Amino acid sequence: MTAPDPERRLARLASPRAVALALALVLLALWTGACRTSKAAPPTAVAPTASATAQSPSTTSGVVTPPLYAVSGGAGATLVLLGTIHVGPESGWSLSAATNSALDRADAAILELDPDEQSEAQTGDLLATLVVLPPSTLLTDVISPETAKLLDLHDARLTALGMPRNARIRLKPWYISAVLLELASRDGGYSMAAAVDHQVARRMSGRPTSGLETMEQQLRFFDDLSPVLQDAMLHDTLSRLDAGAEEVERLVAAWRVGDEAALAALAREGVEELPALADFYDLLLRDRNRRWITQLRDPLEDAALSGRTILVAVGALHMVGADGLPALLRAAGYRVEAVDQDRRRDGA
Repeated sequence: MTAPDPERRLARLASPRAVALALALVLLALWTGACRTSKAAPPTAVAPTASATAQSPSTTSGVVTPPLYAVSGGAGATLVLLGTIHVGPESGWSLSAATNSALDRADAAILELDPDEQSEAQTGDLLATLVVLPPSTLLTDVISPETAKLLDLHDARLTALGMPRNARIRLKPWYISAVLLELASRDGGYSMAAAVDHQVARRMSGRPTSGLETMEQQLRFFDDLSPVLQDAMLHDTLSRLDAGAEEVERLVAAWRVGDEAALAALAREGVEELPALADFYDLLLRDRNRRWITQLRDPLEDAALSGRTILVAVGALHMVGADGLPALLRAAGYRVEAVDQDRRRDGA
């Protein structure tokens, strides 16, 4: 897939700060399962830093009440839409009674990625194909001199984090940024292996699950980013190594209380500063949501599924705003209702 013209315009126009804010959200929105052990990417297998052992504010605040909607009105199944976040505390999130009830009652689940799509070995092989630069090409060949200087400046720290020069020199800039964001989430007390998506998959064990996208589709979203945008992404990630955990926490704080206004604002982060950034968010959220609506209408209209409940768990940024899944399904004529999650009743 060739990167669309709007993204090329963004790469030329975006300030590094705007790019970083957008791509931090991209990584948290898409990086649902790719940070697994890989022959091509040993840097992901690093121990948590000292700060990662401290509990973040969000991990100590009790029950979480993320966006949760019931969708009905078709000839087929009822859907329960759950907005997820692709990180979690090592112990897992304490979900609301309403969310737990939805998980218990669901006859099947639709996730962004089918947990049974492929093994970790297959994921590793896919990563090995996509994250390594072409033969005879080195990282320094595809990044700016300024970004190369930042890599040299932070060499000792990157090495301590498990990404020495000889490990990163053949990796694509987007992947290095992704690994650094995963490390930032660990610094905030979170693990991508403890994401809500994984909790849902485990809870659905023995019941049918399917995915809206494949691992390859999600990884190619990164791989298709223009070289200029990848360079800007890595440059700003390196410039703000200490701020990565704060960016993660902003999203977590809004998600855990179901603050859809804050989530919607994050889904348009930086657009006022740089209007061209709207094109990038459309690529990330709006366009994918519209593709997913077609897939979700099938079970809603399949009379053979009448009386069944299907849980749909996707990133929370897909749930908010005029282009969010609830709004699009409502516009398509379905009955969409927010599920009551009384935080007082849950003891939150």
